[in-house]
Amino acid sequence: MADAKDLDKFKERLEICDEIEFDLNGQSWNLEPVYKGDDQVAWELYQRDPKYDQTINTIDPNEILRVKIDGKPLIDQWSKVKC
Repeated sequence: MADAKDLDKFKERLEICDEIEFDLNGQSWNLEPVYKGDDQVAWELYQRDPKYDQTINTIDPNEILRVKIDGKPLIDQWSKVKC
């Protein structure tokens, strides 16, 4: 289970545009930065099985944590995340 320290590390990885893989409810998820030229403009949230793909049009870590997975914001499910 993820804790506050893991949340801080997760946010740091978002801030440095690092690709992130995490598990939530037994499913593997990926976050990848999206660039326009040299500038990061968004994040891509996806999973391979079942196939899912969503563009998150922000680079703000707090906004990214509010994205809904299975109908609930990621931040509200943080205790179930495995990084």
